[in-house]
Amino acid sequence: MCCVLTYLLSLQQRHTAAAVVGGLSLWMRQTNVVWVALIGASAALHLHAREIVSARNALSLQQSVVQLSGWATRWSNWRKSAAVWAPYAAVVALFGGFVMANGGIVLGDKQHHQAGLHLPQLFYFYAYTCNCRLRALSFLLLIIPLFCRSKCAIVGCVAVVAIMAVCVKYFTVEHPFLLSDNRHYPFYIWKNLFRRHWTLRFLAIPFYLAAGHLVHASMRTYASPLWQLMWAACTAAVLVPSPLLEFRYFTVPFFLARLHMPLSSVRLIAIEFALFVLINAVTIWVFLYRPFKWDSEPNSWQRFMW
Repeated sequence: MCCVLTYLLSLQQRHTAAAVVGGLSLWMRQTNVVWVALIGASAALHLHAREIVSARNALSLQQSVVQLSGWATRWSNWRKSAAVWAPYAAVVALFGGFVMANGGIVLGDKQHHQAGLHLPQLFYFYAYTCNCRLRALSFLLLIIPLFCRSKCAIVGCVAVVAIMAVCVKYFTVEHPFLLSDNRHYPFYIWKNLFRRHWTLRFLAIPFYLAAGHLVHASMRTYASPLWQLMWAACTAAVLVPSPLLEFRYFTVPFFLARLHMPLSSVRLIAIEFALFVLINAVTIWVFLYRPFKWDSEPNSWQRFMW
């Protein structure tokens, strides 16, 4: 994965190489420019504001923003850090030029890849991340304490749930490809779960809330509140405009989040690894040995994939 390699090179202070690899990642998926920007911003912060994004994450988000604002207002800091952020900025600038020349970010069929406002994508992503980390059971164990810690917590949770319900009702997008292409996992999840009854979309909201809390709580040890905010904003920038629900869109933000979570026991890591291997092995087996045909294309074999 080019984005993960970009991050590794950045952490090794090899910023020019990181920017080159990040630039190459844009040939695979154009929205990777968001992750290049995040990695560049993170590198600059590590260089000149280590108290904000280092392993010492005691600073609150408000304190981090205040200290960052003070740093950013001094031009000398930007000049000194140019060797760090300039390579990433060059990639972003070149991509901006491409977008202007191309008339948009999309290559190919622009009609079916129009940006929208698909807010529940974030909810699906948090649920996906927790399930990939074998934390699905924690949903049930966390929901009641999350709602009942105090009166303020109850009011806050109810308000958040209400906002999420509005997002689900008015900003859920059913892309034509999601409903017509049965070669992918999301087709079956949507058909057999969310289309089973309209209430299921709303009954899932407490699980989304608990999943988001678990993800950010898991990153608390190795990621500052400011870094988490930047990561969440970049995740939203990548996922929310996309009308199509595809698990492959979750890959980069998932791995960046996973890299900032504490290592579990060897047994749990082995189980997590075995789960990924099993899912991919089954998917590859079905792809190779269970092709099928569509009535609309009787002369072509279709194959199941992620």
